Amino acid sequence: MYYLLSMYKPPTTVPQASTTNCFKGSPSSHSPVLWTQVKSLDAAYARLSSWKTVLATGGCSDFSSSSRLVFYQALLRSFTGLIETIHGLELALNPHSMEGYITLWGIEFQEILINISVAINTPSHTGYVKIWKESQFSDIPLYACDQICASEISAVPNNGKEISFPIHPTNPATPIVYIATQKDQLLTLRQMIQEHHGLDLHSLEEHPISALFIIVISIVIVVFHALLFHMIYKEFCSGERGLNKSSR
Repeated sequence: MYYLLSMYKPPTTVPQASTTNCFKGSPSSHSPVLWTQVKSLDAAYARLSSWKTVLATGGCSDFSSSSRLVFYQALLRSFTGLIETIHGLELALNPHSMEGYITLWGIEFQEILINISVAINTPSHTGYVKIWKESQFSDIPLYACDQICASEISAVPNNGKEISFPIHPTNPATPIVYIATQKDQLLTLRQMIQEHHGLDLHSLEEHPISALFIIVISIVIVVFHALLFHMIYKEFCSGERGLNKSSR
């Protein structure tokens, strides 16, 4: 990201531009080709051009009249699929397409700078997401809830401390967290999901087959084949004894 910001040339006169309601595409972290290492200056400029195209396709401007800060905010939002809707900000990252740990600093949202950390474990694709805001924004309330707002809506602390939500892989994939400056926005979102879509986290959550179940099935298969082999061997031996008696 550093070389993208270094090469980005904002216009001499930069009009005021808002970063809200910008990116609405798929998370760029799902496209590894955008994050591979560049080995030449020409390749770096080509990558910058590719990024501008990706961000413009995702709903952002062409950046011909945007500041470097606006470009940086667009990169931040695109990486994990931070999409702003009428209900607030949602993190549309698919746990199946990411592993490891990442922290996004200074995401601008409704005049607040918030920070988000995401950690995904493999092979379970479970993890957690943490949200906190800088203490200078203590006078502005901020709320968050987990996937499909199934749990209690929580207020982000005003003292810089974080709140955490678990991440579960779902099918189909759902946003892993929702953020809003008004609690009513998330309450409305929860009601809409429950009433109009009839969804609950348990029905969406993937339930992989347990190791114990696999072991039991394997034992049953082995025992079955052992009994089958024993029966075949017994029939074969009794047939041979019958032939031996007839030959005598």
